[in-house]
Amino acid sequence: AYVLVILGLLQPFAEGIGRLRELKASWVAKADDREVSLKWVAENTPEDAVILTAPLGREFWQHSQRSQIVSYMYPRYDRLSEWRSRIGDLTSDVQITDRANSRREIDAAFAQLSTTQIEDLRRTYSTTHLVTRTDYPFPVLFRTETYKVYQLP
Repeated sequence: AYVLVILGLLQPFAEGIGRLRELKASWVAKADDREVSLKWVAENTPEDAVILTAPLGREFWQHSQRSQIVSYMYPRYDRLSEWRSRIGDLTSDVQITDRANSRREIDAAFAQLSTTQIEDLRRTYSTTHLVTRTDYPFPVLFRTETYKVYQLP
């Protein structure tokens, strides 16, 4: 019984130590190519730029400091049908088959958009730049090993 009490008292400390380790790992982690591209966007595009990119990740605004069409991670419950419509526009209405793989399915669907679809999205949403891994015939302003920032016509 005493052992259980002692273990119970130590549990919050163990959780705290685990969280500190995760925090330290995030501080020393090298930025991935998407993050590098988004930081480039923040430093090199007009403040009123609207970025067309896969609607993933919680860190988009933090790194880019720019507007995007929609974020899968932040549904607008006051305008849920518009939010869903925008997700559909950026993914060719992909049907999520497994919640655990939803991010991967959305990313793959966005990566398969045609040049014509990108141009349609640019007109519909007045986007100025595109951040993606996919190759398109637009002017490349910046590139990492995997991502490109395009200027949209």
